[in-house]
Amino acid sequence: TKAAELRDITQSTSRNERQVGKVRAVDVGAVLGPAFQLFELGGGALNLRAQAGLTARYAAARNRGTVSGGTAALKIAGQAKTTDTGLYLVHKRITVTAPPNKRAAPLRSGPGEGGRPGRLRKHSPRNWSEEPATRVFDTYAIERITRTEARRLAGLDKTPERTTPDPPAPRYLTENDPTTLGMSRVEEFTFTDGSVSKVVDGRTVTFPEHFADAVLKEVGRAYPDLVAPLRELNPDNPRWRGADHFKTVLNNTLEIYNQLAHHSLATNVETMLTTGLRIDLVESATLSRGHRYVWIDAKLTGRRYEGDQQDLRVRFSAPGTEVVGGQRSGSRGGQAGVEGMFSLSDATPSEVGGVLQTGTLSAGVRAGGRTESESGYGMSAANEQMSYNTGGSHLYSYDLRLEATRGGYSRPRRWMRGLVLLNVLGTQPFVFGEPESPLFTPRPGTEESAGLGRVLLSVPVEHTPAVTSATTARTESGPRTQNVPATQNVPETAPEMTRQEALDLALGTGRALEDAAGREASVLASHPHQTVSVTSGPEVTRALETTLTKATGHSWTAGRKGAPVHDAAIQLTDSKTLRANHDQAATPMGWRAPELWAAAPYLNRSTWLAHRTTVLPGLTALTRAETINSDSVVGGTLQASGRSARTSTLFFGGQLGFRRTHDAGTGVTGTYGLLVSPYRRDLSASVTVQRSAVTEVTRRDGGRHALVSASVLHEFAAASDRLGTWAHRFPHLPTSLASAAGSRVVVPDGLLTHVPEKHAHRLGALKDAFGDVPLYKQRSWSPFPWLRGAFG
Repeated sequence: TKAAELRDITQSTSRNERQVGKVRAVDVGAVLGPAFQLFELGGGALNLRAQAGLTARYAAARNRGTVSGGTAALKIAGQAKTTDTGLYLVHKRITVTAPPNKRAAPLRSGPGEGGRPGRLRKHSPRNWSEEPATRVFDTYAIERITRTEARRLAGLDKTPERTTPDPPAPRYLTENDPTTLGMSRVEEFTFTDGSVSKVVDGRTVTFPEHFADAVLKEVGRAYPDLVAPLRELNPDNPRWRGADHFKTVLNNTLEIYNQLAHHSLATNVETMLTTGLRIDLVESATLSRGHRYVWIDAKLTGRRYEGDQQDLRVRFSAPGTEVVGGQRSGSRGGQAGVEGMFSLSDATPSEVGGVLQTGTLSAGVRAGGRTESESGYGMSAANEQMSYNTGGSHLYSYDLRLEATRGGYSRPRRWMRGLVLLNVLGTQPFVFGEPESPLFTPRPGTEESAGLGRVLLSVPVEHTPAVTSATTARTESGPRTQNVPATQNVPETAPEMTRQEALDLALGTGRALEDAAGREASVLASHPHQTVSVTSGPEVTRALETTLTKATGHSWTAGRKGAPVHDAAIQLTDSKTLRANHDQAATPMGWRAPELWAAAPYLNRSTWLAHRTTVLPGLTALTRAETINSDSVVGGTLQASGRSARTSTLFFGGQLGFRRTHDAGTGVTGTYGLLVSPYRRDLSASVTVQRSAVTEVTRRDGGRHALVSASVLHEFAAASDRLGTWAHRFPHLPTSLASAAGSRVVVPDGLLTHVPEKHAHRLGALKDAFGDVPLYKQRSWSPFPWLRGAFG
């Protein structure tokens, strides 16, 4: 049937949010009444204590919290519409592995000297438990597949030899080392010989699974207590120091497998080409806590045309959201009652000098009430620019090379930093960094060839250029791609940003508002366009890291990889964030990250970061005007909620307790109790109000568009302080207390966007012999006379 529509959607989301909470609480209790204590009763064997009186308690709390930040995502889908699909019976084989239910017998190193028993040696982890139990299950499923895909899987479609020359590749898909993949969709990963899977150590694995196993193996060699293969993740292994150690190892292992799964790699290929894909690992020791990271970098070479795919369309978008909200709550309560208590204790002391045995009996009645109130408020804004084609796609493959590097740092644990030497151990000299070093480098023809393979990309046919495609990519320093017309009046470098300019842009001062009001609008500001790609790269990341280092006075909280502030800031240069936030970064005021807060000894550090982009004049059309559907979705949500509750309690009952000190170790105490409440009454009433307003506007354009490239100027500004924003008024303060810095970098051809045909002509990207585009401004529109006053 052609009535069914299939979509294979892959999405990767980066979240960068900040939550701040403040709590104030007071709790006061009082007891008024007589107390009697009688010693050495019953011949000196017991002590008696009796107490009775009135009890009262008052408690109040106030809580306030705010949340700000947002998300950036990359959403790619393959869509089969109005094409033949069918239902097929698919045979699947599922392998389930479970840990064993008992430990293996410990191994000994053999007889010792002089006939003494041998020592228990630390044998390999594979012998710390029995082999895991494995079962294989056969299942069947009915799945809908396109006709061409089913024939390809069955081996019925033999690709004929092409007699026509290959179509020119899109300009952004250079032959070697592309800096952006544009609107490409990853179809599959294969090994170097083109096979999708192969048998390794008796197990059938795909390329991503084989690479994940290799990375996990190398991480295990570098950090033995950080990760473990799945077959060794048995909670009963004596390898683990405790339950917390096992959970840490389990989370680290799953983090590696999740980040290197097919869907993650498919949406992060461009990230691995530019900034690298980061995998965060946590190391927990007795006296220290470490943060290790693994960076995955990719390199694409040897582009090759593999044919076309007419029954699958490419849908591409980069949704972004911004959230600002808050919450306040308060509670107040009181209790009053009458209570009596009898306590019998053993007069014989224990070995450590305490009471050996104690028995307690108490009874009473309490009454009280509690009121609570809570309010929440917030708003969010979302923007998604989607492009999808209708004419099928071309398939291109690249040789893929994946490499991994490692690094990180460790610090003494919090209790050591705060109690032992009054936070001296929390200062920067006691942050022990690990130099970045290669972790995994594939070598052809060896066991380390797990990172060598091929990746297949599908690209819309509408991105086929009108002339011969480029053959080499631009280098890191910024020269343009060969055979691409040079843009006009584009500087290779930008003037340095002064400290005052960086401070104004980062904090959004009045001077920055005046500057924004006087800035010239972007060349694309008054024309509809759909962002396809914003190129990142090492030069952009270095500019941001340099800005952070200068603004924070070389503080490790912002300059060391793995630190929370550093990692949150570096997300600005991720390809997903650049795409999703381009509509905000291209405004005169730029885009601002939420306040980046870092806990530091004695004085905490706050950092404000701003990013502004400018599309430079001189646009280049990379394709003819082709029919490409584009959707612009702008949405917003406003929420407000409130809750009020009142509770009253009446309680009557008693408690019987017994405590005994045992003669073991340094003093083990056992406590036993029985609570009896024959009568308790709780009455509560609450009122909850919640209101929300949601709006969403979609603009759809199914006309002809041209793929246009432009150079982009990136401006980064950071202001950091440990005393408050007022400290920036004094420029002579040490940079470690308050400072600001900024940087500018130009990325040639750093923006790819879809522009409607008429607007591409008006911008000068497309030219023909028909002159200027008519704007129809000589005669204004006016309604019919009978329409005047007919509304409202």
